[in-house]
Amino acid sequence: MSTLANQATSQQRSHSRGNGSHGRGTSSAQAKIPYNSGRNGHINRGAARNRGGLKKTRQFPRVDKTSTGTSTMNDADLGPLIENPAQYGYTKMEHRTQGIPKYLLKEQVLFNSDSYVTNEWDAKNQQLMLQKEAEHNGDYQSLFEEFQELRKEERKKMEQMNLVDVENAKKSLNEAIVFRGSCTDMCPTYERVERAFKNQVSKWEIDPATGKISRDYAVKTFMRPSGQPPSLPSDVRTPSVLVKTLDYLIERLLPKLPDSQSFIWDRTRSIRQDFTLQNNYSGPEAIDCHEKICRIHILSSHVMAQANDPDYQQQQEIEQFNNSLQSLTHMYDDVRSRGGTCPNEPEFRAYELISKLKDTELDRNIQKLPAIILNSGIVQKALMLRGLIINGFGNFQMFVEFFRVVMDPSTPLLLSCLCEIHFNQVRHMAMVTMAKAYHSKSKKMPEASVLADWLGFDSVDQLVTSCKFYDIPVLNDDNVLRVEVTALRQAYKSYQKPPSCSKINYKMENISYQQIVKSGISNTAIKATAETSFAPSQTSQPPKQVFQFVPSQSEPTKSAPPPEIEKIETLPNTPTSAQTKPAFSVPASFSFAPSQPQSEQNPVTIAQPEPPKPPSRLIDSPVFEAAAKMVIGNLLHDVVRKETETIVKNLIEKENQRRIQQHNQIVDTLKNELFVAFMREQMYITAIDVKARLFRERNLKRRILQKIKLAADRLVVKQSAKKSKLNEIQSFANKVRPAFVLPAHASSRQSSLSPSPLKKKNGFEEDNVNCLVDLQPYINQHLRMLVIVDTWDDAVAKWLSNKLSLKETVETGKRVKTAKLETTEGTLAISSIPDRFRSRVVFKNVNLLLIKIEYPISHDLTTSRQVLAKVIEYLSRFNREEPVTLMLVLINFPHEIELISNPPPWLTVRSINLNAKMSPLTLQNKFHQFLKESVEKYHPSSSSLQDAETTLMSRYTTIENTLVGLLRDDLSNRHKLDYIRSLAGKRKVSYDSEVSLMTEETPPSGNFEFCKTDTPSLDISKKKKQKIDALLALSESVLKR
Repeated sequence: MSTLANQATSQQRSHSRGNGSHGRGTSSAQAKIPYNSGRNGHINRGAARNRGGLKKTRQFPRVDKTSTGTSTMNDADLGPLIENPAQYGYTKMEHRTQGIPKYLLKEQVLFNSDSYVTNEWDAKNQQLMLQKEAEHNGDYQSLFEEFQELRKEERKKMEQMNLVDVENAKKSLNEAIVFRGSCTDMCPTYERVERAFKNQVSKWEIDPATGKISRDYAVKTFMRPSGQPPSLPSDVRTPSVLVKTLDYLIERLLPKLPDSQSFIWDRTRSIRQDFTLQNNYSGPEAIDCHEKICRIHILSSHVMAQANDPDYQQQQEIEQFNNSLQSLTHMYDDVRSRGGTCPNEPEFRAYELISKLKDTELDRNIQKLPAIILNSGIVQKALMLRGLIINGFGNFQMFVEFFRVVMDPSTPLLLSCLCEIHFNQVRHMAMVTMAKAYHSKSKKMPEASVLADWLGFDSVDQLVTSCKFYDIPVLNDDNVLRVEVTALRQAYKSYQKPPSCSKINYKMENISYQQIVKSGISNTAIKATAETSFAPSQTSQPPKQVFQFVPSQSEPTKSAPPPEIEKIETLPNTPTSAQTKPAFSVPASFSFAPSQPQSEQNPVTIAQPEPPKPPSRLIDSPVFEAAAKMVIGNLLHDVVRKETETIVKNLIEKENQRRIQQHNQIVDTLKNELFVAFMREQMYITAIDVKARLFRERNLKRRILQKIKLAADRLVVKQSAKKSKLNEIQSFANKVRPAFVLPAHASSRQSSLSPSPLKKKNGFEEDNVNCLVDLQPYINQHLRMLVIVDTWDDAVAKWLSNKLSLKETVETGKRVKTAKLETTEGTLAISSIPDRFRSRVVFKNVNLLLIKIEYPISHDLTTSRQVLAKVIEYLSRFNREEPVTLMLVLINFPHEIELISNPPPWLTVRSINLNAKMSPLTLQNKFHQFLKESVEKYHPSSSSLQDAETTLMSRYTTIENTLVGLLRDDLSNRHKLDYIRSLAGKRKVSYDSEVSLMTEETPPSGNFEFCKTDTPSLDISKKKKQKIDALLALSESVLKR
């Protein structure tokens, strides 16, 4: 009232009030009152001329008194202020009727896919891309670059046809387009090629027959829309294809849980995204898919909790479940707002109650649902479970009852699995409650086995693990485990392992994952669109105009019959108050003016209920035939669809098996052919190579023998010449040397003719080359070599020391000579025997044993045999009969002599005979070869065969050096040695008692010293000495020629 008075201050209040009472709801046409159209009946003076106000043609006195009313009623409810403004000089101005903006109307939701018509150009473009994909030769890079150019052209074409929004273009809601997908594959062709090029193909999308991504296996992946251009129709799948895709995931990949969990999680999210992109399509396909996706998330959370997968995050699973459930509840609300019902809505309302325990607003919203949903068994079960554990003022805190109901067979499986995600939190709340209850020290703490049964643990060990997580001690009271619940001081920790309870698994017996997900009633009965199938709500209609200049008598009443609604399922009989109210029609407008009689207005027609009639048969119904045809059609459709799916599935499996067998047969044939060809080629190459090697070796042998023969002939000639010269020198010496008589004391005579001044040629004194480094290729394990010599002062011992790189060190106060050779595969440790030693220490862990033995002048080898026997005894006692290679270095032995007879099985005896007459090179080669073969044969290792040429050349060098040394020693040194021995006489044999194998712990068993030669110098007359020196110098000069 105050608003009307302030806007019409120029009118006389008494005149305006005397024009009659204002009737609520009376139309402007009936009251004949001019009004400003579009201003809700407010009179606007000339100041608002440009905005469509009434033009004032007559001046009236201004009324300055303002209204003091405090009414809060709307202007439209009070009716017009002046019945006929035209009599006061106002004229009506015509205005264009303005429609209500789309953003003020209720969202128009699509409930069927009849409007999905594929654009002709788009269909041809998709066929072109499929053809190019089928014809490509495996080079995805060139194919992807070609698809990028085609995609740019496709986007321009779609923008021109207004089928997709221009990227980054500003639009109002009135200009928004209705987006529809046109992809007929489970994965768009462009995405398949792109992911194949970027190597982003999952193992579940690879065709086993080809090993590549296939159209029959690939499923569109989820991609965030942020930062991406608007999706093209060819990128979004139609509702029917989305249903087929979800069925494929359920039938093929759901039984492979938990391995396929991440793949199913991503692909179901992509399915929901495609439904959202198509203007929130809420048809039966969308409802069915969202219901199945929610069941998949619940089932996956239970299965993955028992899989112990470290990469699994239950929080992400529950998050996507809540998103799917939220979209599903919006669809249920849209269906109900248009008069329909969904048969599975109570099931998912129950899931919402359990999933969102902390949502206090949910308790208030659930009461607004219809009674048929609120009173359903599963919703009542969910309300009971929610009330048992919800944390709030006056809650029951009946945790034991909660677990009992969850494990009860009457509780649905998925509802129990959904309750499982709250087990950790419920158990912690139970522990907190018991910590307050068991406050008295006289009360015994609860037993672990009883507490585990109360709180739904699978075993006592699982309870103990949970107690350790919260630092709750578990005590042992008379062999009974008790949990000290009063020690709980920590708050609930959400970063725990997902709770797992195997006691629920009995509900899954004799039922597959597919049957669990596909449980429920189909929503295929929703087949009409929002405009024809559901009655629109009052808020979705534009507000009716109150003021009309045209009388209502001339305008007939338009009352459309209520639209027919196809119910999803047959609901049970409900009370009369819950039934649909009869339809009635209301006149277009009302008036507060009593000038029109009641009979002249449109009467209010109310459809009264008909009197009760006798029960009629169902067959008498006029729609029985149509309903029967529809039911029969649905049944036939379902039967044909199921049978077709079964037949097609079997045919596809048979075809796949045939292709796999054909592929394997082709692969086997090619494999055998390639193998035969390869083997023939290798055999031919090997035969040619062997033939060439044999030919080359035969020629090499022939040439080597020819060279050896020529060298031997030259040496024979040379040695014959040297022999003749030596004969001449010998004859000359016999003539020069005076004859003498052997004195009475032969011993003094012999000693006086000492050969010490003679410089005998000795090969051990002229070589200091180390040969230990050459053993590196043969050291493939950890070996220990023990060296035994009589003394380190003579030339042979020093020669051995140089060859083995022995260095004198001090170990535990004793001087020994050691050396060590290290490789990547092993080591060789060499050590000598100290002067004083312990047998159990020295002869332990010995692999190789080298002993130097010189041939005694007395030709008596008894002492050497005794020493060897003692060494073998020590090895058998302290070396635990490990394999030992005994290397005997025999010095100046005239022939091979067997020093050890019947060696034990663990002992391998190898010997080498070295002579001082040999050249240094010959000594080095023989000793190196002996040492190499000893080390190599101790632990045989795989070694590649040497080249034939290298082997023959090395053998030729060895043979040549040996022959040359033998010829030289035989022809020259023999005469020289005989001559020197004739001058010096026989050498005396003595023993060094300091070097012995005797120890403090072992009793003596004989003389174990090694023999060694000693050449004491004797006094020789100066004159004879000069003669001998001259002869020796002459002989050396001859030999050097």
